[in-house]
Amino acid sequence: MLSSISKEQTLHGFVVLRKHLQAASLNNIMEIVFGKRYDTVYDSNEEAREVQEIVREGFELLGAFNWCDHLPWLKYFYDPFCIDERCVALVPRVKRLVNRIIDEHRRGRVSGSVKLSDDSDFVDVLLSLEDEEQLEEDDMVAVLWEMIFRGTDTTALLTEWVMAELVLNPVIQAKLQHELETLMETKSVMHNDISKLPYLQQRLSCEMKNPLSVVAVPRTSVSTF
Repeated sequence: MLSSISKEQTLHGFVVLRKHLQAASLNNIMEIVFGKRYDTVYDSNEEAREVQEIVREGFELLGAFNWCDHLPWLKYFYDPFCIDERCVALVPRVKRLVNRIIDEHRRGRVSGSVKLSDDSDFVDVLLSLEDEEQLEEDDMVAVLWEMIFRGTDTTALLTEWVMAELVLNPVIQAKLQHELETLMETKSVMHNDISKLPYLQQRLSCEMKNPLSVVAVPRTSVSTF
């Protein structure tokens, strides 16, 4: 992500962070859920491009204004932004992608059950469920894609919110930069180093309390369990 941000800054003199944050967030969530990592901004891999296109289409459909939400009777004869048509087209693409990844995990199984380890991803966890806990194929696809889509959306929005707050507060930004430069010197910050950065932890804790729901895509429960 940092290299792509640096490249854009060099080319244009400014950076639009959102696409980089969404790509990095998607990359991390994909590793957790599917056990895959690739650069969705510059990767020429066909699957990487497909994932990015599906997620982008999902974001656009969630945020699009739809007259039918306000006038339900309108959907029976007029859909000015083709929302329903695009949703219908998106569903089979998601199913094909997720089913293909599930099949790859199934082919990689040595025996009838998966032995989970620290390297196991969420697909391995779902495939390891037995008897009445085992999910149907469609349920598994729905759970996995929900994790990918919602995890990418929420993480990217939160990170963008934090970066915007830093831009608006140069004093805080300078303190964070000083802490990083003083304690970490020239090496990259790893997960284990977070405990050595108290001010960073404090600021992140404060930002997590902000009302991110104001800028997040609304979530609506459509059924109960």
